[in-house]
Amino acid sequence: MADAEQTTDADEQLSRMQLGRLADPDPRVRELAADEAGDQLRRRGLDQKVVETAVARLVEASLVEQDGRALESALNACSDAASVFELPLPIVEPLTSLAPRLPCGLIGYVVQILASTHDPKARTAIAAYADHPDLELRRATDDALIELAGRQASWRSPK
Repeated sequence: MADAEQTTDADEQLSRMQLGRLADPDPRVRELAADEAGDQLRRRGLDQKVVETAVARLVEASLVEQDGRALESALNACSDAASVFELPLPIVEPLTSLAPRLPCGLIGYVVQILASTHDPKARTAIAAYADHPDLELRRATDDALIELAGRQASWRSPK
């Protein structure tokens, strides 16, 4: 019975996040759905599997999102989850294909999310931005590489 109760709790947690709205035709609805998911994903009481499922849905939504605000909200929600839970790299790795098409500020989300996995396999994808012309993205990349190694991030002098 405990497994059934756990599944019910997980389903309830996911439904509270209303992740189905990430596919709504209205970009403002998608943006709000991602924002609400991020709010939920910052809570420490969630089950790891629930978080992984939610982040996987947010990553999927990010890969096809055409609206900049909705995309930023989805990436921010993934970042919120990554700040509380350690996510497996395979769940967030698809974001690496999205990063080259993003504005610098959104690439910063991607490198931070990848770094939070602490998986050494993410290093190449993160390090690709170490020499980027944008100073803020270079700083975010430096911090992500530090985080990837499991140390506290700190600002480095500009390159």
